[in-house]
Amino acid sequence: MNEAVITITSDWGNRDYYRAAVEGALLKRIPGCRIIAVSHEISCFDMLEASYTLRNAWQNFPDGSIHIMAVRSEASIEHQHVLVVYGNHYFIGADNGIFGLLFDEKPEKIIAIDIHQDSSVFTFPSRDVFVPVAAHISEGKNIEELGQVQTSFKEHIPYKPVIEKDLIKGIVIHIDRYGNAITNITQAQFKKIAKNRRFEIQTNRNSVNRVVEAYDDVPEGEMLAVFGSTGLLEIAINQGRAKDLLGVKFKDTIRIEFE
Repeated sequence: MNEAVITITSDWGNRDYYRAAVEGALLKRIPGCRIIAVSHEISCFDMLEASYTLRNAWQNFPDGSIHIMAVRSEASIEHQHVLVVYGNHYFIGADNGIFGLLFDEKPEKIIAIDIHQDSSVFTFPSRDVFVPVAAHISEGKNIEELGQVQTSFKEHIPYKPVIEKDLIKGIVIHIDRYGNAITNITQAQFKKIAKNRRFEIQTNRNSVNRVVEAYDDVPEGEMLAVFGSTGLLEIAINQGRAKDLLGVKFKDTIRIEFE
């Protein structure tokens, strides 16, 4: 029995057969493996939401875990399939810019996958390519047998914050179920530019000039900015929905101007 831990992040939902087909294929190839759904409710084709979700989950799994990224996973001439080794974890997906959103530092290894897939159909790589790759890893085989080592993966520059001397300009990358707007601005980036200066955080309609440590640090119904458990800047309303009450939407621009 193989006790490999395998996570799946997808936009399949739970209505169709896709999830069951991949989980069944994993159990057939790797009997005894533990399959964890990070989420199957990613918005269709949304790499930003998918990367945000997996980015904030994978580090809680044990070393050696295998993570299947099943959002926009088809290969093309521009986007080949890759295996990325980062932080003693394995990530399998298409090299379409999503891995540049997942990691802050250079990975330990990147392999361009070149294997015979399990069927003649090219529209279901999560089952026909990623499952055999996961099996290869779980069996302790040399991962360089899966393809050629490469030195980099594609980046998604438009989704990186713009950082200047007196300005940080980011975007909302996720709206959680509470209506909080999570941005792509990290606490480290904020501190590096802030240097104890006064600042103003601006949405498209409202602004706030301080960062609190917890939601309840402001009165109920008041707007706030906080660095949450992800280490990313959040725009929220204490016991309210910033999405509705402030009109903050996915991919809206958030500006922080410093004196």
